[in-house]
Amino acid sequence: MKLSKILEGEYGNILFGDKDDPAKFAKMQGVKPGSEPDLPEEKKLLLLLKKWTVNPAHSIQDLYKIREKLKSLANEYPKILKPSTPNGTVIYRGLTSTNPQIESQVKASNPEDWIKAGRLYILKTPIKYIPRSDIQSWSTRMETGMYSFGQGGMLISKQNEEYMMNQEALSILYPLSEDEILHFGKNYDQNVYFAGIDISNTIRKYSKKLANVKSVSDRSKDLDMKSIIK
Repeated sequence: MKLSKILEGEYGNILFGDKDDPAKFAKMQGVKPGSEPDLPEEKKLLLLLKKWTVNPAHSIQDLYKIREKLKSLANEYPKILKPSTPNGTVIYRGLTSTNPQIESQVKASNPEDWIKAGRLYILKTPIKYIPRSDIQSWSTRMETGMYSFGQGGMLISKQNEEYMMNQEALSILYPLSEDEILHFGKNYDQNVYFAGIDISNTIRKYSKKLANVKSVSDRSKDLDMKSIIK
């Protein structure tokens, strides 16, 4: 692998290819595990990613500081640092609570502004989403957004170049796979939509209004999300 000058001497030909690293990292890159020792910067990055999977708050600041370098690294090690799914893939983010901007849009909506499929309600108008942290976790699996952290509801968008991390690579560090990818920054080029299942706090709060939403399917998985998420 030909390394760019900005990375020369900081990272090797294989990312996380040390004998003490999980063997799956090397196998994902098509090489033998333990074939190359980690350089100091590699060790720091692996530690930050491990901290993220345990408790994101412990590594958000340090990861965000090196976001530009991570973008460069992603071009050198795409099998580890880029999502395995193509741009345009529908992605989901569970919310423990909703912020005032989302709350006001839901409150001002009418039943005809929503789509219902099974237990899932989707607001058809994009929302103004301003995250609290500099890095946000998203999933390419709907069930993760709906059930894992979705007490307050769920966000839906589409993957683009703003997202990093291969889903399988993060699952190596966190065995309870969530098909997770990471978004850096608080601005989104793609539209973001709000949704929630019938037991989500926000949906329950406005259940009387949403009782008149027309159902388009008995199952949420039957929805063609790409036709809804513009």
